[in-house]
Amino acid sequence: MVGVIRRNEDMHLAMRHLGLVPVLEGKTRHEGFADRVARIREIVEDGIDLGRIIEIARGAEPLPEVQPDLYRKNSVGEGVRIGVARDEAFNFYYRDNLEMMELAGAEVVPYSPVHDKALPDVDGIYIGGGYPEIYARELSENAGMLSSLERAHERDLPMYAECGGLMYLGREIEWDGERQEMAGLVPGKARRGEVRVVSYVHGRLARDSPLGSAGEAIMGHEFHHSEMIMDEGLDYAIRLERGRGIKGGWDGVCQGNMVASYTHIHSASFRGFPANFLGACKARQWPSL
Repeated sequence: MVGVIRRNEDMHLAMRHLGLVPVLEGKTRHEGFADRVARIREIVEDGIDLGRIIEIARGAEPLPEVQPDLYRKNSVGEGVRIGVARDEAFNFYYRDNLEMMELAGAEVVPYSPVHDKALPDVDGIYIGGGYPEIYARELSENAGMLSSLERAHERDLPMYAECGGLMYLGREIEWDGERQEMAGLVPGKARRGEVRVVSYVHGRLARDSPLGSAGEAIMGHEFHHSEMIMDEGLDYAIRLERGRGIKGGWDGVCQGNMVASYTHIHSASFRGFPANFLGACKARQWPSL
């Protein structure tokens, strides 16, 4: 045994409807968050012999050298700039997805839907998961960013949104008795669902889209406590064989070059995603926004 961490109230972190408070939000909205994290570090350092753990690790047999073909460099995204929404409202990403885009030669350009007044000069938009319902007022009041998104959509700039990104691109978010207008690019509105949806998903692309070609297999997961109330007669990019999606096993609502889904994609289980999306962006590169 190299140590023990005893139960300690100083290690308590705030919880809510989908788990722990993310670090970026904790720093901006929760007083004493940084001090709490520092205290947790002290408790771990006091209770665990970290030097001994490192010593044991250094004595382990070397791992075989493996170069997975999944993470090889390529040039499919050379010259492509991808705007990635990343702030306290949107920060649920698989880091592998972003690194795969960079390995393909693309430049990942972070921006803030909460604070920035316009999109950066990019060739495509990736809006991941998060808590837009918690920041609905700030997102709604950022008229400059919403207008910039609308202009990008009118020009058919490829966009992919997951979960919280889907909610943000809808008409409005209704949460805890309050309604806030959102981007209005997705024909529907978000509200708190009756149950929490947690599931792995798999299915196939039902039509050609920035995610790939019809018939390609897709795997991922869904994890949310919201539901989308959608207009009728919409096109969807994903037909799920397992999972709920937006409506009745359909996910990935399509509007032009925009796809917005509840499914979170990982590039190891849907290997075509980075190259497919970057290819769509490269095919429709535009001058500065």
